[in-house]
Amino acid sequence: MIMTEFLPSLISYLRLCKRLKCTPIEYHNKTGRFVICRNVRQLNIFKLQCVLSLVYLAGMFFNLCFGSHTLPARLQGVSFFVIYLTTFIIRWNYDLDIEAIQVINSFLDFERTIIQNDIRLPLSSPETKSMKSFIRIAQSSVLVFPMLQLVLLTYSPCTPPFLLSMAPTCNEASSVLQYFLQFGTNIFETWMSFHNLFSCTIILFYTFCMGIVSILNYINVLKKEISTIVTEQDTAKCIKFYHSIQVLEKSFNSYVKDKIASPLMIAVPALEILGMYVWINLYNDITLPGFLVFPIMGINSAICNVLVFTLASHVNSLSERVLISLEKKMAELTWKKFVKREISAWSTMQIRFGLSYIDRGTPLSMQNFCINQTLSLTLVKSGQAIG
Repeated sequence: MIMTEFLPSLISYLRLCKRLKCTPIEYHNKTGRFVICRNVRQLNIFKLQCVLSLVYLAGMFFNLCFGSHTLPARLQGVSFFVIYLTTFIIRWNYDLDIEAIQVINSFLDFERTIIQNDIRLPLSSPETKSMKSFIRIAQSSVLVFPMLQLVLLTYSPCTPPFLLSMAPTCNEASSVLQYFLQFGTNIFETWMSFHNLFSCTIILFYTFCMGIVSILNYINVLKKEISTIVTEQDTAKCIKFYHSIQVLEKSFNSYVKDKIASPLMIAVPALEILGMYVWINLYNDITLPGFLVFPIMGINSAICNVLVFTLASHVNSLSERVLISLEKKMAELTWKKFVKREISAWSTMQIRFGLSYIDRGTPLSMQNFCINQTLSLTLVKSGQAIG
């Protein structure tokens, strides 16, 4: 499924990232695996980008905390800061760790093993189609976002938390030198936006999102295999398959739970609240087309919550149903007791973040929280306007 549905788009996206020199990963055609890039120049530029992102983020934080900005301007600035902070956490890899590469390669190896064992994977499932659609929409947003940011900074150069907003004369370009200085600063910040977003999203889309939908598809395949159990050999095959998926799930969680899932669980609700608030309440204060940054921010965050986190919660509920169906199948047949005890001792699979995991109530709770907070901020804004 990965090799047919996601691998071609991953390789195409990787080519764009290599042009920006924002990833240490490359695809080796002969082995069909992902490896650390052998181009020393690209690796050095990637490391430089990581360091620049850290300094840039520190400057943003200082500007938000100590700059003389109004409250609406700070809210706009916080939304950009959350984006850059999240991308920095996910893309940071100064030591060139191979954990992300190992996750992708482990899924590829798993599918090759499945094919060798004559287990058929679905060509395309509803989960796969919906995730592919989300990735296409998000990739389009990644391309558009830096350009809209450039337009926003061109017409509103004092927008926090960007560099020009630190200067007291950010709205004044009285000389040609000042104009070119402002234009050069805007181009630099657009470049920072491009390489941060591309470096982050290639990991986000093709480890976290792809991993979730792949595990769901493997569990669905196992569910079909369980329904066809007749012999002891069929039982052993299903038990081995479940163990293999569980090992893959543990390997997947060991990387994503702190590196990707935990930052997303904080950033996605924050971006949805801030994006929707600015979209609803500050549309008269921000010029078009730069204003479109905020609807894109809010809509993408809402889709991520509704789709990605919902599919992540299905991993737990679906694996629970698979275990129940396997236990029922064993009860119908006369198998050895130790096989039944082994099955009853199995744990369900989960997509973890920090010390917890995403269950079926997580997406609904997050979306309810986002709506409540957006409405609360809007009512506060309305009360201030009336007062």
